[in-house]
Amino acid sequence: MLKIEKLKKEYKLGKSNIVTALAGVSFEMGEGDIVALVGPSGSGKSTMLSILGGLDRDFEGEVIVDNKDIREYESNFYRRYIVGTIFQQFYLNPSLTVAENILLPTIFSGKHSNKDTHERLEYLLDKVGLNDRREHRPKELSGGQAQRVAIARALISSPRIVLADEPTGNLDSKTGNEIVELLFKLNEQEQTTMVIVTHDLELIDKVPDKLFLKDGKFINKK
Repeated sequence: MLKIEKLKKEYKLGKSNIVTALAGVSFEMGEGDIVALVGPSGSGKSTMLSILGGLDRDFEGEVIVDNKDIREYESNFYRRYIVGTIFQQFYLNPSLTVAENILLPTIFSGKHSNKDTHERLEYLLDKVGLNDRREHRPKELSGGQAQRVAIARALISSPRIVLADEPTGNLDSKTGNEIVELLFKLNEQEQTTMVIVTHDLELIDKVPDKLFLKDGKFINKK
C-alpha cells in the first residue's frame, strides 16, 4: 500500500552547506498498518511527514502509494483524498463550529453539501463522541475535544493514509490515552495506514511497529 524506497532529502543552506535530512531510507506498510516514527529533534521526522503529506515533492527516491508514485498524483487531489493529517496544534478555525471545522477539507473540493459527505460527518461525530458538541466553537472545547475534531477532520474524506504529528503532545496523560485508544479503534474500523510521529513513551510502547530515525537514517526496526 505504502512503499518508501531509498528516500533522500537534502537542504542547501549555503553555497557549501548541505544538510541531509533523510539519507536513503526505505520501508513498507500494508493497508491498516500502524507505525510509530520515533527520533530526536533533527532526525528527519518532520521531513518525512512533509513528504508523505504531499507538501514536499523535491526529493530523491520513491514514495509509492497504491502502486503509484505520489508525484504522479495531482497535488490537491493527493492531499484531499489520499492523505489526512492530524496536527499537534489542532489548527481549528475559531469562527467555525465543530461540524464546520470537520467539513473544512470538503469545502475546498466543493463536496461539503453532498449527501455522502454529511453521512460521513454524522458517522465521525458519533465515532469521536462529539455529537453534543457539533455547534460549539473551538474556544468552548477542551484540549481532548479539540483533538477529536482534528481527528475527524483528517478522516472526513476517507483518506488511504493518516499522518498523526504528536497527537498526544498537548494533552494530559489521561486525555492522551483516550486519544490513543480512539486512534487505534478508528484505525481498526477504517483500515487506514497510519504513521504516528511521537515522543510519548506510552504511545510508542503501544504501537507494535516502530521506526527509529537518527541523522536521517533508521537505526533500528521493531
